Amino acid sequence: MMPDEDKPFVCHRRGWAFNIRPRSLYGWWLMALWVAPLLAGAALHGWLVQRWPDQAVALSITLSLVLLAIGWLIAMVRWMLARSVILDKD
Repeated sequence: MMPDEDKPFVCHRRGWAFNIRPRSLYGWWLMALWVAPLLAGAALHGWLVQRWPDQAVALSITLSLVLLAIGWLIAMVRWMLARSVILDKD
């Protein structure tokens, strides 16, 4: 477990609502590493839909990428939350 001084994120929590923010340049770098694959997937999806616009493949690619992105975002939030200093606003 990391000491609070070394954690790259800060989480402001009020009940079930929370906001995770990078604390330093290192935190921004880690967040960028999580977001980069999402942007690459979105770019790939745009290219595939433009290449084959009338195919059923576009719908299945869209559905699979959306589900993958939701799973990726949930994993990212859990990972960042585990490496955050929690500040309870209640």
